[in-house]
Amino acid sequence: MQEKIRTLIVDDEPKERRRVRRLLEEDPEIEVIGECASGRETVEAIQAHHPDLVFLDVEMRPGINGFEALALVDETKMPLVIFVTGYDEYALRAFDLHPIDYLLKPYDEARFQAALAQAKRSLRTEQLAARYAHIISLLEEFKGGPPAGHEPSREERTEFLLVKEHDRERLLKVSSIDWIKAEDKYVSLHVSGEPRVVHHEAISSLAKRLDPKQFLRIHRSYLVNINSIREIIPWFHRKYKVLLHDGTELSMSRSRHKRLFESR
Repeated sequence: MQEKIRTLIVDDEPKERRRVRRLLEEDPEIEVIGECASGRETVEAIQAHHPDLVFLDVEMRPGINGFEALALVDETKMPLVIFVTGYDEYALRAFDLHPIDYLLKPYDEARFQAALAQAKRSLRTEQLAARYAHIISLLEEFKGGPPAGHEPSREERTEFLLVKEHDRERLLKVSSIDWIKAEDKYVSLHVSGEPRVVHHEAISSLAKRLDPKQFLRIHRSYLVNINSIREIIPWFHRKYKVLLHDGTELSMSRSRHKRLFESR
């Protein structure tokens, strides 16, 4: 299931907040995580809840304005921003801050939806892809294998698995397996162009018998053949999607990513 875009609404006028909320709640991809009526509230909400996207009013009274609020946010927690204001004189300054868009009140629904669509594109592709472009090079580096001490001896590695299919048994070459999924006390083995095969062994036990240079533990439920990986895509909240050559999409947990890549 695709994660929703966590969105914060900021405006000192309640009716404007209600309008933005109404437009956003019509979109199944959006989760409104809160509303703020002042700059100070905005800083606290961003720091505490890490929204993906903020609809931010510029001129708010009393207190600090939208620009000043952003200046107080930790850069590592900075969300994407769509400025919303009734003052066009703020436009030039706003674009110096590289927002996704700038909505000048009164705006119509079509204009609002265009800004939201741009935010979605940025969240899913350009901005995150640029930020984590090094992942692919790290994947290539990982083909050299994990740190010393974690690799089973050649004698311990399994090159074939004896699997049952209906009333017969066959030897399945490990290198032909694209990915493996934990299914309670057994695993399902996935080979391109073939039905999944059930193998009665826990994933933790099987992982110890596989070559760690070939199979990556990307999640507690998944082992993936490194040769089957097409790309790794950064997703929301510092999580990742692993895309295989056959089109399969799997989740990589934040902790597994850190263990496999950031520690190297």
